[in-house]
Amino acid sequence: MSSDALLDVRTDVFSLGCTLYTMLYRTYPFDGSATAALSGRYQLPDTPSYPAALKTLMAEMLTVDLAARPWIKTIIQRLQTLL
Repeated sequence: MSSDALLDVRTDVFSLGCTLYTMLYRTYPFDGSATAALSGRYQLPDTPSYPAALKTLMAEMLTVDLAARPWIKTIIQRLQTLL
């Protein structure tokens, strides 16, 4: 099936954001439905607590708007800063 959707490497950044969320909170950010993922709505659990910069980066990775997602080079730089 063809689509008119714009796809680039930042499509994979969304998946990486989902993986990071799952690693940090041991649960999925969305309920598994396409509707939930496309809504971009998820909640950050109160615990455990992580640095605000990490939460911000993860939120940017999970944004629905492809153009607003960071490129992988930016993600790497920001994670290195966090370390």
